[in-house]
Amino acid sequence: MNSGPSSRWIAAPQSPYVARYARSSGAGGERFIACAHPEKGLADASPRSAIGAAAAMKASGSGCLMTRTMNSNLSGDERTCYDFDTLPSATPRGNMTSLTTPPGAPGTLAPSFDLPGTDGRRHTLASVRGANGTIVMFICNHCPYVKAVIDKIVRDMKELAAHGVGSVAIMSNDPADYPDDSFDNMKALAAKLAFPFPYVLDETQDVARAYGAVCTPEFFGFNANLELQYHGRLDASKTAPIPDARRELFDAMVGIARTGQGPAEQTTAIGCSIKWKR
Repeated sequence: MNSGPSSRWIAAPQSPYVARYARSSGAGGERFIACAHPEKGLADASPRSAIGAAAAMKASGSGCLMTRTMNSNLSGDERTCYDFDTLPSATPRGNMTSLTTPPGAPGTLAPSFDLPGTDGRRHTLASVRGANGTIVMFICNHCPYVKAVIDKIVRDMKELAAHGVGSVAIMSNDPADYPDDSFDNMKALAAKLAFPFPYVLDETQDVARAYGAVCTPEFFGFNANLELQYHGRLDASKTAPIPDARRELFDAMVGIARTGQGPAEQTTAIGCSIKWKR
């Protein structure tokens, strides 16, 4: 698909990259068709997913971006692009893609939700909120990045509860293509590991979009007023646990519980892309 008069360049916030959008001929409205690094050239494509764009950019040797609003019309602030930490190969749907999260805006209020949990109850932001802080994390069953740290997540959430920090884990993947992430398998994992937090299903994926989540595991840490103070990773582990890694999320949330303020330096999360419905 070649760019035409309707295409336009949009700068990616807090990034040297730019992205180009153009209206496709399909019913989906505007589609992401190209991205470029200002010094590394341009690669055109007409992908139906960010992975297609990533593969095109990798093939050209250029930088790469994605947008979390691939499957909707793009307007205003939705024209936002994020960097890939590791450029994926041109792999078929179903294979893992590694993404890093964009930085969160400090002070952003936590979006509300009301979702079914593996314990048979519904859980809301108000019901999981801690007196001194709240962690909203996006995880799933199948992702190796989650598997590498799930025991640490359980440990840290237990210990943070003693600091007045509440927590909830949200699963937003489409289980149609990822059966390991089915609700029944969510129940089994929560029971096996005795999750000390609700594990809830975001079937419509609306909550993931509201939070701007892009990968699993991804952690949003809020203070007592539900203002975002931490957005990033659990620790430096990737697909294999680092036993003695600094407890970045834990340390940040202990500080937030005490002072209401997050650390000045935060490292963005890396993990599997959220599996959006087609």
